[in-house]
Formats: sequence, structure tokens, C-alpha cells
Amino acid sequence: GLLMFIDLSQSRKPVLALDCLIDTAKQLANELGGKLFEGYNIAWTDETEKQLSGKVEVYQKQLAVEVLDEAAY
Repeated sequence: GLLMFIDLSQSRKPVLALDCLIDTAKQLANELGGKLFEGYNIAWTDETEKQLSGKVEVYQKQLAVEVLDEAAY
């Protein structure tokens, strides 16, 4: 198996970083004849991807607000 992860706190564009991670994972799975899972024996689905993308979008919006708040000081 291959485990992929990302530290969103190190990215200025978390949504783009997640998209790149997902695209890379799908490409690797396709080329190596593998399957994607979101957890132990839990298959990756379109719904999984939508939920994860939604969470990262919220995170990115919160990050933008924090940056604006810090700039106000």
C-alpha cells in the first residue's frame, strides 16, 4: 500500500493542494492497477471527495479571514 498525506497549514492554497494530491493519487492508482481508500477497508467514492473538498474549502476561507485579521494589526 501507499499512504499519501498533505499538511494544509503549509500551503497558501489548500484547495489547490488537495486537488493536486487527489489527481496524483488517482493517476498512481490507475497506472499501478490499484484502488483508492479513505481509510481501513473504506473505498474512496465521489461522495468522499466532495466531503473532503468541502472541508478544505471551509479551512481555506477561515485561513483567509485569519490573514486579514492579522493584517489589521
